[in-house]
Amino acid sequence: MKLKKTVLGLLGSVLVSSSFCADASLYIGHNLFEWTGEGGYVVSGYFNYDNTMPIVGADGSGDVLAGGIENLTVSFFNPSKTLLYTIQNISNGISNYDFLNFHFDTILKQIVGDNVNGLFNIGQDIVSGDLHLNGAIGGYSNLINNAGDTLDEIQAGTSFTVIPEPTSLALFAIGLAALASRKSAKK
Repeated sequence: MKLKKTVLGLLGSVLVSSSFCADASLYIGHNLFEWTGEGGYVVSGYFNYDNTMPIVGADGSGDVLAGGIENLTVSFFNPSKTLLYTIQNISNGISNYDFLNFHFDTILKQIVGDNVNGLFNIGQDIVSGDLHLNGAIGGYSNLINNAGDTLDEIQAGTSFTVIPEPTSLALFAIGLAALASRKSAKK
């Protein structure tokens, strides 16, 4: 039993230290985000990033490795929560879309828009069948189709719900539990 607790304690120490070690992987930060319009459309996504940078982001197409985001995947849902489609705006550090404007504050854990006026653009280029979400953090935002029609909007106070990846939180919780177990075993 004592050996089991010691192994758990050591495993917990490794898990806790690896959860907070910035050098473990360049793209160690993972987050989910969601925008919900007043009409019920939902835009949700997943991205991973370099958590050693205070702000990560991408503007337009091309190589964004210096911007600190490795992957950005976005899904669009209609008001009945049916998936319309999923796209990958950034893959392996390369942005695939000219209209992309996505910035994330790694310290505050918030999507912040660009550093000039808080603008964001997420989705595909405006061609047949595509959807595009744009606006300003804290202001107006809209979800438009390829014809330029607004499908949904937020009149004011646009924000994204950002959720830390469950895996990181689970590793942290396991590490804390193992450390607590190790401490009680010493008594």
